[in-house]
Amino acid sequence: MSHVFELLDRDGLARLGTLKTPHGTVRTPVLLPVLHPDPARQLIPTAEIRERFHVEAVMTSSYILRRQEALFDRARSQGIHALLGFPGTVVTDSGAFQQHVYGGVEVTPEQILEFQNEIGTDVATPLDLFVEPQTPFREAEQGVEETARRVAIARQLRGDRILAVPIQGGLHDDLRRRSAELTARFADILAVGGIVPLMDRYRFAALFRMLCQLRPHLPPERPLHLYGLGHPMLFAMGALLGADIFDTASYHKFAVRSSLMFPTGTLPLSEVREGFCGCSLCDRLPLTQVSELPGPEREKHVALHNLSQCLLEIARVRQAIRDGEIWDLVEMRAAGHPALLAAYRELLDHPETFLPTEPPSRRHLFLRGPLSLRLPAVVQFQQHLKEFAAEEGPGVVSSGVVNSPLGAVPGELREIYPVGSLVTPEEFAPADRGALWDPPGTAGSVPPSDPKAHALAIVRWVWGSSASIALAKRGFDLRHSRASGRLREIRADGVALFVVGNDGLPHPTFQGGEFLHPVLPLGSHRVVASVDATPFVESGRSLFSQHVLRASPGVHPGEYVLVVDPQDRLLAVGRALLGSTEMGRFDQGVAVHPVAHRKSKSPGSPGSGRPPPVGVP
Repeated sequence: MSHVFELLDRDGLARLGTLKTPHGTVRTPVLLPVLHPDPARQLIPTAEIRERFHVEAVMTSSYILRRQEALFDRARSQGIHALLGFPGTVVTDSGAFQQHVYGGVEVTPEQILEFQNEIGTDVATPLDLFVEPQTPFREAEQGVEETARRVAIARQLRGDRILAVPIQGGLHDDLRRRSAELTARFADILAVGGIVPLMDRYRFAALFRMLCQLRPHLPPERPLHLYGLGHPMLFAMGALLGADIFDTASYHKFAVRSSLMFPTGTLPLSEVREGFCGCSLCDRLPLTQVSELPGPEREKHVALHNLSQCLLEIARVRQAIRDGEIWDLVEMRAAGHPALLAAYRELLDHPETFLPTEPPSRRHLFLRGPLSLRLPAVVQFQQHLKEFAAEEGPGVVSSGVVNSPLGAVPGELREIYPVGSLVTPEEFAPADRGALWDPPGTAGSVPPSDPKAHALAIVRWVWGSSASIALAKRGFDLRHSRASGRLREIRADGVALFVVGNDGLPHPTFQGGEFLHPVLPLGSHRVVASVDATPFVESGRSLFSQHVLRASPGVHPGEYVLVVDPQDRLLAVGRALLGSTEMGRFDQGVAVHPVAHRKSKSPGSPGSGRPPPVGVP
C-alpha cells in the first residue's frame, strides 16, 4: 500500500494536506472536476480547465472509457493522461453508479481494475455495489459484504499503486461502520459512496448525521473522498468533517439546464436580472447577458461559471482552515438554505465527533445567535469548567464571578479562551437596544482579580491542580503588558516559566517544561519520542508521527505538550499537530512542533492561539 497523505495544518477535523501521486502532489482539500473520457464530448476543453483554473487533479470514468471501442484502444495505447490531455493527477471511478442506474455493467470487477492499471490511472477505484440510502438492512448488508470481497481482490490486483476504497451501507450507521472495518485496511484513500441521492433530494441533514456517526470510525491517516459531493454550498460542511477530496460533475450537469451554482445555492439563469456575480468570468460578461448567447456557447459559459464558483469555494475552505475559522464559514453557509441549517443542527447534535480534535483555543469565538452556544468550543469549555470547579487547589473562585454568554465563569478565568475571545452583537448594538444575551459582567460587579490568583488559576486550568500547587509553593512573580495590563509572563528565579498568549493560556518555556515535568502525574501531557528521534527533537527539530511511541490520552491538536524520550527525559516543549489517537498512525508528517528544546532552552513565544505554521523541519 502507498503512503500518500501528509497532514500539514488543521482546524479540528478539517485538514490541510498533500496527496502524493505518480503525476504530482495535490493540495487538499481538493476538488476534482469530472471530465468526460471522450475529449470530443467534454464541454470545456481540458486544456482550458487546466490553464484557466490551474487544476491539479481531475476525475473520469474508466467504465465509459472501456465500453467505447475507439476510446478503449486509444487509452490502452496512449494512457489516460495523454487521452485526456491532462498531465496532472487522474482519478478514475469504476462504473458502480452506472451499474446502479442501469441495472448492470458489461464488465467484471477484475476486468475494470486491470483496465485502470493498464491505462495508468493515478488513483483507481474497485467496482463496488452502490447502496441507496433507503435500501433495507439485509439487502444493504449483502452489498457491503460483496463490496468488501471485491475490495480485497482489487488490493491484490492494484499492488502498491493507489487504491480508493468505497464505503457503502446506506443510512444504516452500523453497516457503514462495518464497511469501513472490512475495507479500510486495503485503502490508500477512503471514499464514502451512495450519497448522491441524498444530495439530489436536499436531505443534507440525513447525510451529515450519517457522516457524524461514521467519521470517528475511519482511520485518520487515510485521506477521505466524499463521492459526488459536488455543490459549493456543501464543501465547508464536508471539510469540517474531515473530507479531503471532493468531485463535481454538477458544474456541467447544471449548465445543461442553465442553472447557476453559488455557495449559497442554485439559481436559474432565466431569473437573473442583475449582474451581481463578481467573478472574473462574469466581470467580462455579466450574467444578464449570458442568456442571450447561442445554446452551446451559453452552456459552456454557465459551466465555466459553475466550475469557477466551486473552485473559489474550495479556496475559501482552505483559507478558513488555515485561519482557524472553518466553523464560522459553515455557520455562514448554513444561513443560506433551510436544508443546510437542518444539517448544521445535526452537526451540533454530535459534539462527540468533534471534541477529540477541538483545539484549546482560536483567535476568536463569534456568537451570532443561540446555535453558536452549541459549538464544540463552547461544549468543551463548559465541560472543563465543571471539572475545574470540582478540583481542589489554589486558583479556585476568589474574586467573584463573571456572568458571560457561556455561563458563570470564575473571575480569574475571564481572559482565557473562549471567554476572553468572545465577539458578540452586544459590542456593536446601540445602548438602548435589547440584547440577545447579558454581556460579560452585567449581572454584578467583578472586583479586581488578585494577579497571583489569576496566574495560579490559569496554570491549573491548563496543567492541573498539581502544577498550580507546586507553583504556589515555589513562589513566582509576574510580568504584565504595559499597554493592555494583561498578564504576559509567569516567572521564577529570574526566568519565564510560562508565556501567556493572546488566548490567555499559559504556554511553557523549556524552563517551564522542566518545572512541570516532575510535578505532573506520570504520563500526563506527554508525547514519547523514539530513541532514533531523540537527538533531533532535543536540538529543536520537529517530531514526526512515525517516531511517536505513545501519547498521553486526551492530547488535542494545538495543545502544548512535553516531549520526552522512552526513559521520560525531557527533550522539548512543543505544540501538537495531531491528537493522541492520531499520533503514530501517520507514516509521514509532523506530530509535534517544538517551541523550546533542551539544547537551547529558548524562552518560547507568546503565540496567538493557533499552532505555528508548518514548514520543513
